[in-house]
Amino acid sequence: MKYLLGCISMILITFCSSCKKEGSIKPTNTMTSEFFTEYNEVERIEPENWWVGFKDQSLQLLVKETGIYQASVSLSYEGVTIVNVTKGTSPNYLFIDLKISEIAKLGKFNIVFSFDNGEKKTQTYELKSRVKPAEDYIGFNSSDAIYLITPDRFSNGDESNDIIHYLKETTLNREDDYARHGGDLRGIINHLDYIHDMGFTAIWPCPVLINDMPRSSYHGYAMTDFYQVDPRFGTLQEYKELADKARSSGIKLIMDQVVNHCGSEHWWMKDLPFSDWVNQQKSFEDHENLKNSNHRRTSNQDTYASEKDKHDMSEGW
Repeated sequence: MKYLLGCISMILITFCSSCKKEGSIKPTNTMTSEFFTEYNEVERIEPENWWVGFKDQSLQLLVKETGIYQASVSLSYEGVTIVNVTKGTSPNYLFIDLKISEIAKLGKFNIVFSFDNGEKKTQTYELKSRVKPAEDYIGFNSSDAIYLITPDRFSNGDESNDIIHYLKETTLNREDDYARHGGDLRGIINHLDYIHDMGFTAIWPCPVLINDMPRSSYHGYAMTDFYQVDPRFGTLQEYKELADKARSSGIKLIMDQVVNHCGSEHWWMKDLPFSDWVNQQKSFEDHENLKNSNHRRTSNQDTYASEKDKHDMSEGW
């Protein structure tokens, strides 16, 4: 995954709550006309929305749609310009680099994909307003006592989401170390007092994004959609509730999301955008045996590590 999201080769940790008194950002005027028509004519666009007010004005959009590589791309929205459009090796992808300047206002605009035969596809995109300024967020540091949680193993607060029949793994077995055990976001919410009373100032749940894998999907590190909470853990609303209630208890919430890798059932694995999107891609596409990473993570920082250890760490599966 060498193009999307900068492909950070480490855990991306973002801070979803703060012990600082909440500030707010005064909403800016919207640019969307009352006569604006929304469209949803491409299969997928990621990220699904963005925000105004960032210091970094760059944004890259992944667009997935059959034959989209043949299209030219245009938009008309004050403060937003197209910097570059990159075609994937697969004909079904485009990557659009945008610049969102400081004059861009929150609102919706249409991205138009025009084909030589006169056909057009249109996708509506939204810029939202940030809830509060960046300086109101507080990270964690060495003064924090952090409680690491594997949500599936912690507490089952909602038995109604234990089995989701449209997902690939539909079993629950607490006697099996590699099966799901049923823990969820509601279980963490229900036990914030317990965590607080032990003296912890932050919680670090393993990723709660969806891992729609046929087995061993409990740990959270085989994500199959980077933008969806796993329904067996709960909903996005429950995640927000966890953040709010943790904050009110004086507990920070650390969001764990690994963008360096994904589950083999991630939607793009059936149609990879580029020929070098994942390690050992040709072997994967030819259904050959793949070599796992040696997981010697310290080799990345060790100036004396062998080149083989570094290679086997970074190039494995």
